[in-house]
Amino acid sequence: MPLPLPTGQNDFRNGTVIATNTGTWANLSANNSQSWDTLTSWVTEPNPYLVWNTPIIDLGSSQIFNLNISADIVGNVTYTVYSSDSDFDGTETVTVINDGATDITAFEGRYVAVSANIATTGSLQTIRSWTINPNTKKLEFALNSIDTSTLSGSISSRALALGRDVSYVYNLQMTPHYTESGGIYVEDDYVDTGYTTATLIRGAFPQIVDKSNGNANICVVDNEGSFVDTTVDIRVIALPEQYRLGNDILTR
Repeated sequence: MPLPLPTGQNDFRNGTVIATNTGTWANLSANNSQSWDTLTSWVTEPNPYLVWNTPIIDLGSSQIFNLNISADIVGNVTYTVYSSDSDFDGTETVTVINDGATDITAFEGRYVAVSANIATTGSLQTIRSWTINPNTKKLEFALNSIDTSTLSGSISSRALALGRDVSYVYNLQMTPHYTESGGIYVEDDYVDTGYTTATLIRGAFPQIVDKSNGNANICVVDNEGSFVDTTVDIRVIALPEQYRLGNDILTR
C-alpha cells in the first residue's frame, strides 16, 4: 500500500509545512472574507485535511520497536504508522493512532513511515516541527510468587497479569516453586498401603503458550505432561507502553 498523497506544501520562509490552497483568484473579491487589504496568506481556502508523510525509515533489519513522536502542530491530528519488512509492497501493517490513545501495541518490521492527517480547527493547519524516533529501549521487572491458579483463563492457558501495560513482551524467564502431587498406580490384585500413598509426581515445568499484543499466556505441566497449577517467580523483559499525549507519542 503506497503512502497517502500529501496535501501540504513547504513554507520555506517560516520553515513549516502548511495545507495547500484550494482557492482561486476569483475568491479574492469584495464578497469574499478575504480582500487585498486583509490578505495575509496566499492560502485563501486551505485543503480541509493536511496530509504529510515522513520519509521511509530503514532500521537495517527486522525489529520490534516503539515510536516516540514529538510534534508542534496546529490542527487535529490522526497518525497512521506503516511498518513492513519489504519496503511497502502491500504487505505492511497499518496502525491508526487517535488522540488520547493508550496501550499502543509495538510495531514490527525493517521499514517504517508515519503519515499525519491534520483537520482544521479554524486556523491554517501547520506543522511547525515533527520528530520521529524508533527505539527498542526495554524495561525489566520481576513478578514474585505468582499462584497460577489465581490467574484468569484455563489451566492450559493462564493470562499472565503483568501489573502494568507494555507494548510487547520480549522474554519471560519462569522459575517454579517445589511441587509434588499424584500417587503411584498399582494393579487391583496388588495391595500395599505404602505404595498407594506414595507421591509420584515431583516438579513442575512452566511453559509460554503465546505472546502477542503486549500480553502473555502461560501454563504449567508436571513430569507426566498433565497441566497443573503451581507458584512461579517470573522475570519479564518488555517494551514499555506507548501512549499519545496531545500530539506526542510517549512511553512509560
